Amino acid sequence: MTKKRSGAPTLDRHSGFVIPSSLDIRHSSLPLDLIASEPELAEALKKIGDSDRVAIDTEADSLHSYREKLCLLQISVPAAINARGYNDFIVDPLAGID
Repeated sequence: MTKKRSGAPTLDRHSGFVIPSSLDIRHSSLPLDLIASEPELAEALKKIGDSDRVAIDTEADSLHSYREKLCLLQISVPAAINARGYNDFIVDPLAGID
């Protein structure tokens, strides 16, 4: 997964490290892209549906002030052929997927 930062450089308040504004943030354990379309979701659901176990993590906003809104859905399932032993899916529910 890659996230492109834009705007002015920011200062990390814990380390004092300056993060450049055009930095690509990438982590090798994450998928290359968010699931943000119905075809991508359909493909992921096929893989998830074949699993005997599913781990789900959600991120939402509002806490207690406003009506809750699901902002991110993370799903992990065991993988038959994978060095790590699992497949991760990150779904963007704000992308308008039904």
